[in-house]
Amino acid sequence: MIHLLDGFSYTYRDGYNSDMSPVGVILILVVVIGILGIVIWYLMNLQRLLETIRPENRQMKPGQVWLSLIPIFNLVWMFLMVGYIADSIAAELNSRNEPLPKPRPTYDLGLSMCICRVAGVIPILGVFANIASLVLWIIYWLKINEYQRLFASGMSQDNLLDS
Repeated sequence: MIHLLDGFSYTYRDGYNSDMSPVGVILILVVVIGILGIVIWYLMNLQRLLETIRPENRQMKPGQVWLSLIPIFNLVWMFLMVGYIADSIAAELNSRNEPLPKPRPTYDLGLSMCICRVAGVIPILGVFANIASLVLWIIYWLKINEYQRLFASGMSQDNLLDS
């Protein structure tokens, strides 16, 4: 019978024995599940944004955001997705006769986030790149949320900024 909470043990070649306590295993599982939950929440927000954009203005289908969960592929997909989302926002703003703050809203921020995320694998520099990526990810998420609220409410950008 397998006891999941008995801990894990691994013996190295030189005889050193490494034990992981059940508390350590549970802590790792809680952290991994928590991070996965946050990522799913983020992807749901991206999907919701795309759903509020008229189909003729979308550069990608809302369900395609879930491709971001595919390991390795997501390293390329996130760059493409940031561009598709920025172009979709621009097309929606144009169709509503709203002024564009930039030709591709959210693109610069999203691209910076992606570059920092990929640079996160570089030794030493990766620590700083990962911190920057996290900060940029939060700002990008907030900006995406602003546009989602704007499109869902049907208000103009000026009215949204005042509220």
